[in-house]
Amino acid sequence: LQQKETFYYGGSNFTEFEHFVKALARALYALRVTGPSRDKDQIFALPNYLKGDALIWYESRSDELVNPTFRMIIVDMMLHFVSIESTYEADREFESLELLPGENPYALYHRMEHLSRRMTVRRTEEEKANKFLRTLPNNLSRYLISELKLGAYTPLRLLVEQAAMKARDESLADAFESRPKTSAKSSNLHLRKTTSA
Repeated sequence: LQQKETFYYGGSNFTEFEHFVKALARALYALRVTGPSRDKDQIFALPNYLKGDALIWYESRSDELVNPTFRMIIVDMMLHFVSIESTYEADREFESLELLPGENPYALYHRMEHLSRRMTVRRTEEEKANKFLRTLPNNLSRYLISELKLGAYTPLRLLVEQAAMKARDESLADAFESRPKTSAKSSNLHLRKTTSA
C-alpha cells in the first residue's frame, strides 16, 4: 500500500502535494480508514506516509495542535510547506497558456482546469471561457464565435466540445486530402484480386 508517490517529504510544489493527498486518500480508503468517524485513525496513520522534513514538522506540530482533525492537519501542512510562489507560477502559466501543435482542445481544457485549481484567485467560468477562446487558433475561435454564435458567456464544456469536434473534422479532412491518390485502375485491380480468391 505504501508506494513511492504515497510519501510526502515536505516539498513546496503544490502539484506534488496534491498528488500526495490523493494517493494518501486512496491508501486510507484501502485500509478502510475514511470518514469523520475514523478521524483519529487517519491522524494515527498519517506519520507512516511522511518522510524527511514533513515527518519532522508533523512530530513537532502535532503536540501544538489542540483537538486536531485530520483535515486540519493536512491544511496546516500545506500552509507550512507549499510555496505561494507555486500559485503565482500557476497564474503566469494560465496567462501564457496556448494550444500546443497537434493538441486536442480537451487537453487544453484539462491543462486550464488544473492550473486554475492552483491559482491565487480562481477564475470564473466566463473568464476561463474567454481565455479558452483567445487560446484557440483563429479558424477555430472564428468558427465558434461567428458561425455557432458562441462566446465567453457560453458554458466552457460546450465550447470545448464544439472546438474538439471542429478540430477533429478539420484533421480528418486534412488527412483525407494528404493521403496518396490511387488511380481507379489500380484500385479496381485490387478489388478483382480479393474477390477472385
